[in-house]
Amino acid sequence: MRILFVTSNRLGDAVLSTGLLDHLIRTHPDARITVVCGPVAEGVFARMPNRERTIVLRKQPWGRHWLPLWAAAVTRSWDLVVDIRGSALSWLVPTRRRAVFRRAEGPKIAQLGSILRLSPPPPPVAWTSEADRQRVSALLPADRPIIALAPTANWGPKTWPADRFAAAFRQLIQSGAKIDARPSLLRPEAPALRHGPAQSGPSEPAPSGGRWPGLTPGHDDGGAAHDGGAGHDGHTPGRDAGRGHDAGRGHVERGPDTPGRRGDGESFSTPIGITGAVPVILGGPGPAERAMAAPLLAALPDAIDLVGRLTLPEVVACLERASLFIGNDSGLMHLSAAAGTPTIGLFGPTDAATYGPTGHRATAVIGPSMAAITVEEVVSAARTLLMHPRQDAGASARDPRATDRALLSRPPAL
Repeated sequence: MRILFVTSNRLGDAVLSTGLLDHLIRTHPDARITVVCGPVAEGVFARMPNRERTIVLRKQPWGRHWLPLWAAAVTRSWDLVVDIRGSALSWLVPTRRRAVFRRAEGPKIAQLGSILRLSPPPPPVAWTSEADRQRVSALLPADRPIIALAPTANWGPKTWPADRFAAAFRQLIQSGAKIDARPSLLRPEAPALRHGPAQSGPSEPAPSGGRWPGLTPGHDDGGAAHDGGAGHDGHTPGRDAGRGHDAGRGHVERGPDTPGRRGDGESFSTPIGITGAVPVILGGPGPAERAMAAPLLAALPDAIDLVGRLTLPEVVACLERASLFIGNDSGLMHLSAAAGTPTIGLFGPTDAATYGPTGHRATAVIGPSMAAITVEEVVSAARTLLMHPRQDAGASARDPRATDRALLSRPPAL
């Protein structure tokens, strides 16, 4: 079975779309999948099982980037085209079936699930490899827990102050809270079940330097109409409807309740304290990300600085090791939740009801602005998340193939 999967140029939306890919791979284990994405998101799929090829869509004036993509896709006959962008491309290539995004209300993860008529929607996943884990293990302490902090974002008003990141970290390591050890920390030789083996499918073209490209504020690799003005993580600023927060106070709100296959709600029998945890600072490459991370690096001089130094599969390997992630609303936040890491996403001017982190071990802390979110609220959310993780509701009871059988039995879309 040959599948063309057209996903977002934005990192956050691309990560959210991985649940659909994981569903397709599990349902059709012999499928050969071509992924279309922007340069920023390419690394999300670098280790994806069943990946035959990645076509990197680089924006050109007047929408000319679509022409070479159409030329690459039209020469093949596809069994299924899945298009989360709702682009015209999906109607201009030969295929037996097509599933195309149509904008709807509600959490983004549910909107994406509706493309394949999946309810509940499949949770995002994150792929890495043993080689990525080995490289990252050389950068991290083997005998101490780590807390990952992501102080950058694609838009200034989405950033929580650096001094509060530092204060929250210090309070957490002084509190001596007990948490469940990450499986990769307890058993670093055992790959997590969610993460697929490395694949050797080609990418066309590869980004220069092999590092994570282009994550700067306002960066647009784009072309998707529904991504316009949204930044690299696909979130549009200023959408307050349905956020459910008090105008004068921030508060904790859970992300969408979608069960995961690994990490989400699992308990591990060896509790460890986060006293003595090491801060790891994550961010994308480029001077803008470096400048946003600099105040936190200065406030935590003993932190491990990994800003712009990892590929996305290596970021996943790092997040596997993390006992906790705290970060602004960003693609990194979604990647952390997809990796099964206990994740706290910080939301001010963006819509947590739509773009909150997904998973049983993911929480959004919401305020009317980022400055309104207090250190105490974040620390309290972290303690609650770490000491009382929600349990998997038993998603495996639903046959993941049922919806695809229905989809593939429909008459061909012309």
